[in-house]
Amino acid sequence: MPNYSREYLIEICEKAIVPVERWNNWGTPHAQQSVGRCWALLKAGCEFEVDAKETTEETIWLNINTPTFNTFEYGEEDGDFNELESFYLPTEKRLKDRGDRDWY
Repeated sequence: MPNYSREYLIEICEKAIVPVERWNNWGTPHAQQSVGRCWALLKAGCEFEVDAKETTEETIWLNINTPTFNTFEYGEEDGDFNELESFYLPTEKRLKDRGDRDWY
């Protein structure tokens, strides 16, 4: 598995944003929103882990751990209050293969 560093994943997020004129799938709006949220959480420094079992040559799956209201209200030391959220991103290969359309 490639080295999916925070910086690399942020770059993938930035490359995965597609102008609305190139959207061609009913799922594209949700995929674009998800990439944007993933980018923001990675940029913010949230803990993340790439899911090696699910990641393929086309799709990177990762889990990002974020604090919630309860984390701050009841104590950050209690990790049970954090939320684990899953995201999918296109790989470099998928981005290259997309041609002049969106990757989703």
